[in-house]
Amino acid sequence: MDELETAASVEEKVAALERYFTEVPAEDAAWALHLLSHKVKRAVKTSRLQEWAGEFSGIPPWLLKECHDASGDLAETLALMLPPNVEKPPALARLMERLPKLARSPEPEQRKLIEQAWRELDARQRVLWHKLITGAFRAGVPRTLLVRALANVAHVPRAVMAHRLAGEWSPTAADFRRLLHTQAESEPAPPYPFQLACALEQVPAELGDAQDWLAECQWEGVRAQLVRRGGQTLLWSREEELLKLPEIIAAGESLPEGTVLDGHLLAEEFSSHARGKGRVRLLSPPAFMAYDLLEHGGEDWRAKPLSKRRQQLEHLLHEFAKNWHTARRQPKPTAQGELFDLMGMPEAGAEAKNPKNVAEPPIRLSPRLELPTWHALAEHQEAARIRRIGGLILKRLDAPYVAGRHKGAWWQWKVEPLHIAAVLIGAQLGRGRHAHRYTNYTLGVWDGDQLAAIARVDSSLPEADVQRVDEFVRAHVTGRFGPVRSVEPKLVFEVAFDWVMESTRHRAGVVLIGARLTRWLEKKSPHEAGKLETLRELASEHRKRRQREEDRY
Repeated sequence: MDELETAASVEEKVAALERYFTEVPAEDAAWALHLLSHKVKRAVKTSRLQEWAGEFSGIPPWLLKECHDASGDLAETLALMLPPNVEKPPALARLMERLPKLARSPEPEQRKLIEQAWRELDARQRVLWHKLITGAFRAGVPRTLLVRALANVAHVPRAVMAHRLAGEWSPTAADFRRLLHTQAESEPAPPYPFQLACALEQVPAELGDAQDWLAECQWEGVRAQLVRRGGQTLLWSREEELLKLPEIIAAGESLPEGTVLDGHLLAEEFSSHARGKGRVRLLSPPAFMAYDLLEHGGEDWRAKPLSKRRQQLEHLLHEFAKNWHTARRQPKPTAQGELFDLMGMPEAGAEAKNPKNVAEPPIRLSPRLELPTWHALAEHQEAARIRRIGGLILKRLDAPYVAGRHKGAWWQWKVEPLHIAAVLIGAQLGRGRHAHRYTNYTLGVWDGDQLAAIARVDSSLPEADVQRVDEFVRAHVTGRFGPVRSVEPKLVFEVAFDWVMESTRHRAGVVLIGARLTRWLEKKSPHEAGKLETLRELASEHRKRRQREEDRY
């Protein structure tokens, strides 16, 4: 864990994981993998742990509290204040075997088990132990890094390892060896490398004739490929994670064998800070919006021009939707209706809306915006915020599908972000290399003479500023709410966001979509921060304009 937290780059983290999984016994490696990839439930109350640690070490409660306030990390505070260990530390596997017993034991027995661990573990090992038994363990290691490291150790493709980890396995030496052992039957249906769009650097008119391009919505969701191959139906994220969405996978079983679709997983609801890292947490049953065909009839179609891939994709999904609706004995909604229901983006020239109460298939075709001129397309781009999409994607019709970003093939025409000044009112410890610093900020704006929370964002400040904010938080704590520390409202930051929506799920009554920290406004006083009234008016105006846009069609 020390190596992972101090690693300065992804490559160093992967190398540290490789060394560990190669050098330690299989039974310890199995438990480490389990801890890094699963959340561990709390086995003992934090209040009891503090009480027992104070009595075990002879330290009075007031001093323990003062030390905790100074460090900000209870697990570390207790680990350092306890007497040195007097017995030999057990192997990780032996230690982890105590957790189930600890969780189901009465408090007197829990105390005996914990005190035994304190006599065996050194200070660094105690930190991990305390986090495990209180449910506070956060590895800060993305699953993709675990997949990379284990794939390198096992000498198999990453997709193969991702597939194995997505299956059933337990933290035992036998299962860990099975994960590393190459088996033909474990080979999954892997995805293709994803093509990515480049940010548009010029006015669209400079791209040439608009008829040479396909324009689509820039969907807000999770990028994914739906693979139907070798009798398997798998849903892969861009990070090569297998996604378990039964509705999508069940629908994918009806696709022809040897089909790979590229697209986005969409949801009708978004979380309050869903796009902090480019990802959207799906809160409602998602749909797969397909916009490219990478494999057809078992043949790789990536080298074919987009115009041909798109034509075949439209035919494929037309037949799929027809069969899907026939099986359910209901009329098929129009493309216009599908688009309205999802994001409110009307298809050019369409008039009919989706009949009410008609379900739509989980796999849908991303509508194309066939507009005659760049000027006409610009009107849709300007309205993208009202329609709750991130902008438009422009794709050359004669271009093949190529992995990565290649200028000239796909362009991302994003909406300009909105900004508001907000006050830091709370903070929480970060993860990974920021696990011991307050880098997760709760920001608020003025609602009358009170500050109302509008966003939680991860710090994107320079390292020097991260350290300064962390020092400020520790020196100006006014309250504790679980892992969150409320602070004196003195620091002001600029928050960028894509759009704002009215929400009954949030106390402020609004939710910022795509909220992210842009800069520290050191010269602004808290009283110069934005107002909640401004955001509510903006959300209301967006809703009204969206309704007017829909009423036009």
